[in-house]
Amino acid sequence: MSSTDLIEPEKISPEGLTIAQVYLTEGGGNMMRTAEILEMPVDELELILKKSEVTEFINRVYYESGFRNRNKIAAVMDEIIAAKLEEMDETGITTDKDIVDLLQIVSNNRIKEMELELKLLEAKRKRSEVPSVQNNIQINGGYDTLLSKLGG
Repeated sequence: MSSTDLIEPEKISPEGLTIAQVYLTEGGGNMMRTAEILEMPVDELELILKKSEVTEFINRVYYESGFRNRNKIAAVMDEIIAAKLEEMDETGITTDKDIVDLLQIVSNNRIKEMELELKLLEAKRKRSEVPSVQNNIQINGGYDTLLSKLGG
């Protein structure tokens, strides 16, 4: 499943999706280069890139690719730890501290990742609490008096 499979069509416009894809691939994450490729003004491109659904799409693709992907990072760390354990068994040269240091790095990274996820969830929750419709009531104290004067 690719990142685009996770996007609901009504949440991102075709223009936004195209701009995001060009920005990530041909534009190399550079707004000026992307604007040149798409032959559009930078300020218009920036407005579209700032839309929340476009930003979320770009972030998702970015964090799911390469070694920024947490699953790939975890797999590499597992390989390093396994290699260190094997080295310890074969040579006896490394110390337990090497393994503890690696595990501490993994643990700290996981904690930071979870803290960021919680912050994102909290920000989304706060955004969803903002009322989408606001009714304002204006009370004019002299309105009834004015109407009675005008009406006679």
